[in-house]
Amino acid sequence: MSTYYGITDIPCESMSEDSLGVGKYIKGLEEFIKKCPTPMSIALQGDWGTGKTSFLQSMNTDFSNEDNIITIYFNTWQYSQFNMSDSLYASFINNIADQIKPYASNSSKIDAIKGSIGKIITTAAKNVIKTTTSIDVDEYQAKLMNKEEEKTKTISNMKKQFAEMVEDALSEKDKTEGRLVIFIDDLDRLNPEIAVELLEIMKLFMDVKRCIYVLAIDYEVVVSGVRKKFGSNMSEDKCRSFFDKIIQLPFKMPVDSYNISKMIQEVLGSNMNTYIKPISNLVKRTLGANPRTFKRLANSYFLLMTVDQFQNSEERLMDECRSALLFVSLVIQMYAPEVYSKLISCGSASELKDFFSNLNDSEENDEELDAKDFETLELVEETLKEISKLSENGSENIDELFISVLNLSSITNVPKSKNDVVPKDRQKAIKITKIKINDVEYMVKNPTAAQMKTYEIILKENMSKLDSFMNTYTRILTYDKDASLGFFRALKTLDIINGDKQLYIGTSSSTNDKMLFTKYLCEFMDITKGSVYWYNELGEVIFNY
Repeated sequence: MSTYYGITDIPCESMSEDSLGVGKYIKGLEEFIKKCPTPMSIALQGDWGTGKTSFLQSMNTDFSNEDNIITIYFNTWQYSQFNMSDSLYASFINNIADQIKPYASNSSKIDAIKGSIGKIITTAAKNVIKTTTSIDVDEYQAKLMNKEEEKTKTISNMKKQFAEMVEDALSEKDKTEGRLVIFIDDLDRLNPEIAVELLEIMKLFMDVKRCIYVLAIDYEVVVSGVRKKFGSNMSEDKCRSFFDKIIQLPFKMPVDSYNISKMIQEVLGSNMNTYIKPISNLVKRTLGANPRTFKRLANSYFLLMTVDQFQNSEERLMDECRSALLFVSLVIQMYAPEVYSKLISCGSASELKDFFSNLNDSEENDEELDAKDFETLELVEETLKEISKLSENGSENIDELFISVLNLSSITNVPKSKNDVVPKDRQKAIKITKIKINDVEYMVKNPTAAQMKTYEIILKENMSKLDSFMNTYTRILTYDKDASLGFFRALKTLDIINGDKQLYIGTSSSTNDKMLFTKYLCEFMDITKGSVYWYNELGEVIFNY
């Protein structure tokens, strides 16, 4: 039996392939589609690679076993790739007609709408016909109709023809539960302006009874397309209004609920058993839960594992700890290239140790690193410590192993171009070395420590308002030590126990956010202005309240 390495980027076609633990969301949406009133339009919203196509294909597979449902699957991107975007709406209707044909009891309904499509065929399609057949479509149509007037009548009549075609196809289905579900995929891969134009065309057919449209699209693509078509000064409210007129039910991809641990366990198997928790935590707090990104990461990992088998003939296979450290190096390589570059420049375990020590002691300004990079370095150090605790190798050996796999991982690194220009608005790291509260000074190492110390001092003086503050600002503090979403992806323990409950603070945020959250605390607790100051290494006030 052959062994295969890597993961293909082909979407899942059924829940049996679900490694993210999202089955309940798919089943819930399917049940809604089966029971909701029609017509209905639903948007699956999410960034590229978040699994929208897998959702659509899984539902399409499940509905194929439903007696009262007919499904149509239309991929817009494959048409746009062949310069057919100008006639995309014609392709859309024609494709639906072709897929619905096997269910038709009266083929004349199909012929009628196909004939209408031919009458309004676009210039691009006409040119193709003229080139390949020598038939002048414009001349031919001119004999049949007054173009503009007849075209308007034809488009108006197409909605009626579409409704008749759908009703005919569903004639043997239950009158209440029988429905046509039309899946529209990859709208957000189109030029945004073309995507918006297709949405406008689809709107003509979206209020046909017994039809449900499920569209995979990122809302930001709609905003971009609306502004390209109607003007860049279109307000957010007007863009939202356009979206809401077409979409009745928005469904955001549940990426925060994706089971990263399960995905890692299933894909990487026994090579990561002991270290699933710190590895999963690292992925959540850096790359997030984008399945496509994870597949790229896993493919790099499998390649390096294979290379390592041949260069380490005595071991043949990496041990579990070294495998985990290799995965860490690849996460950082993909998420924070500048951090990866700094780490790989450490030639030995002692240099790596000194690097982290100097970072924590002084956090010297580094022009190549921004605020996110410094927070990432803190996370890397934290992850290495967690792996060290779980391993029997000891901290020194962990550092040596990490240096070793960093060197190995360099073959999958995409180097920064010499022509790359650092954006002018790139956020430089803000250094916080000292805070002063009520005229008492405290030395701190970084913005995270500054926020934690400020919160501890102010909260201890205002414990009666603590729960009220937490109810108002739910994303900052928690009693749940296992919280891992949003700002709680980086969870720190505060020196505060309320009753028998330990208090934690979410610190997965930028330095600017940390200052903003401190401002919220001061305002809520009615702290006297001029009581709180944060300073950088030059003694300059970076934040004050």
